[in-house]
Amino acid sequence: VAAKIQNTEGAQSVSVYSLDRFAENGTQYVATIPNGNSYDKNESEDIADILRTALALTNAVGLYHKAGYLHLDIKPSNFIASEDQTGKGKNIILFDVDTVVSQEDVRNGNLRSISYSKEFAAPEQKMQQIKKISPATDLFAVGAVLFERMMNRPVKCFDSGLFATWEYDSRFDVKKVNPKVKRLLTEVF
Repeated sequence: VAAKIQNTEGAQSVSVYSLDRFAENGTQYVATIPNGNSYDKNESEDIADILRTALALTNAVGLYHKAGYLHLDIKPSNFIASEDQTGKGKNIILFDVDTVVSQEDVRNGNLRSISYSKEFAAPEQKMQQIKKISPATDLFAVGAVLFERMMNRPVKCFDSGLFATWEYDSRFDVKKVNPKVKRLLTEVF
């Protein structure tokens, strides 16, 4: 799957390269060479840095979708975010591709179940509503990653309600951040 994604125009750098596969203890493993630390190791609380990462993650996921695949396990421990050559953006490398499925398999009903990580999974994943799995499922996870970084806590069920409200921390002080940022983030969430 990773090779097919890497062969999609523009997607060569968003998926980790596989070196070899092996089985041990009844489990299949893929040996890879990721270059850097996963995003869960990044402790930056800089709003601009978090937003650049979320934008780059959205673009990387979009390349998966363009290649005809859904990742379905987007979370901070499954991608690396590094500075791009300009220093103004981010490069994203997604890994842990054992949950990647083709959009065609979803449409054709070829999947019996899907795996996910509870903290970042969309409702349709948690309820195993496979027919409802779509690119929006991955985008929910991107939003959950952004939410976790902005709110310093995981998304809870009540955060997804129509009338949900959130408390923003001191990083969003009017003297530090344009008030439009809070309004736009509220719309995104």
